[in-house]
Amino acid sequence: MKLLLVKIISTSSAFIALFFLICSSLLSTRVIATEIAIVVNPGNSIEALNQDDVRRIFLGKLRNFESGKKLHVSNLPDDAPLREEFYQRLTGHSAKKAKSQWAAYAFSGLVEFPQECASEEDLISWVNKNEEGIGYINVESVTDRVKVVYRLGTNND
Repeated sequence: MKLLLVKIISTSSAFIALFFLICSSLLSTRVIATEIAIVVNPGNSIEALNQDDVRRIFLGKLRNFESGKKLHVSNLPDDAPLREEFYQRLTGHSAKKAKSQWAAYAFSGLVEFPQECASEEDLISWVNKNEEGIGYINVESVTDRVKVVYRLGTNND
């Protein structure tokens, strides 16, 4: 009887521990960015974009600004947590799926692959040097070297 009671207690403890382990791993796998800023060069005439335009731009479907100038899209590296968070929140799909969509457009000759920047700071520098550049960064990384044209936050995604 004692052995059975010890076995039941240890089994219950194991289930409780497993439950907490699963819950904590689910919570820790998602990057939580309060807001993601869509940024352009400060000299760009665009003042604001809507979510549909941003989605179309970052999926390679919208290729020119209203002014007619060609868009030059930038991305963070494949392994950047903010990149995955951005595409998940904007499109509901993974960054990998968005990249495969870009590849299809690029191979058809419709678009060029986005410029991949090594970090948010590199993306800011790249956008600052390219008047038709557009990218995304954590809103906390915004400087006067870029202009925010859309905020992807918890209230609009």
